[in-house]
Amino acid sequence: MNKTRTTISIMLMWLIIATIQSIYEAAILSSYEVPAEKINFWVLLSTSLLAALIAGFFMGYFFFPKANVWLRTLPYGKTLWLIFLSFSSFYLLLGVAGSLMYNGLTYGFGSQESWKYATEHMFSTENLKNYIFWLTIVLITTLVLQINDKYGPGNFQAFLLGKYFKPTRVDRVFMFLDLRSSTTIAEELGELQYFTFIRRFFQDVTPPLLDNQGEIYQYVGDEIVVSWKLDSGLGGQRCLRSFFDAKAQIESLASTYQESFGVVPSFKVGLHYGSVIVGEIGLVKRDIAFSGDVLNTTARIQSKCNHFGVDILISNQLFEALQKEGKSEFHFNSVGEVELRGKAKPLQLYTVQNNV
Repeated sequence: MNKTRTTISIMLMWLIIATIQSIYEAAILSSYEVPAEKINFWVLLSTSLLAALIAGFFMGYFFFPKANVWLRTLPYGKTLWLIFLSFSSFYLLLGVAGSLMYNGLTYGFGSQESWKYATEHMFSTENLKNYIFWLTIVLITTLVLQINDKYGPGNFQAFLLGKYFKPTRVDRVFMFLDLRSSTTIAEELGELQYFTFIRRFFQDVTPPLLDNQGEIYQYVGDEIVVSWKLDSGLGGQRCLRSFFDAKAQIESLASTYQESFGVVPSFKVGLHYGSVIVGEIGLVKRDIAFSGDVLNTTARIQSKCNHFGVDILISNQLFEALQKEGKSEFHFNSVGEVELRGKAKPLQLYTVQNNV
């Protein structure tokens, strides 16, 4: 769904840009007193819109998701070259088709004039200008998607509009995901190899969290803090499904980890929900930060996983909220009321099993 929404947003934005560019191009041609028969605004506009629609769909649905993978797994320099080469190839293909279509509609398909002007256009400074223009649009779109990925869906817009300039109270689901036996693994692998191990673990475990509409709040040491807006986290019980999807992802890569590091990572999570304060923080590296007892409680819940010998624990508050969502694919077992450090009253906790 996120992929579809992103693709539609890109297509709409690029259609607007193509419309503005067509108006600009027609105005420039008129100002240079180009013969009227060579300026067909409606053909220019329709060709540009069709090209923008095709490009927006292809780039949004196929290219940008792939570029996102490159950005997460490859050095930025190599990623920029891959983006540049991929876009250039696609632009060449689409540019040839678009030029043939425009000149075919203007002079007649298959006519000598259509082939002549199409060839001239492909090697013209005008086409070079368009190439640089749309390369810039692609790079800006990539940057915006990366910033949006950092802040989470919808949060970048809120950041730009100053929604969180003043602290605001919001309801959120939080997950603290912690790598098991990290100290032991670090001693066995050594600092450099352990860093590679933890980076690989984060790269592999993050996509299932994002696919379930989780927003990565922080990477802290060997821990990931994830948050969900209530409708995203409770809907479809995604906050729980993300854990089991992430676990399945690591299990599917067990042989790769064993071969590369001699150890397969395992992890535990704690989940809780409630009201937190969110707002902008920092001067030089301004960010959106959450604050409140919910985060501390979630961390305490996760710390009890070892005590009960389980991989997941959730609070009673989250359990009751999930029950309101209707029939569940998960089975919940109470571990009783548990004393949590810093909490005046014990908290009822549950572990979760996947019925599938």
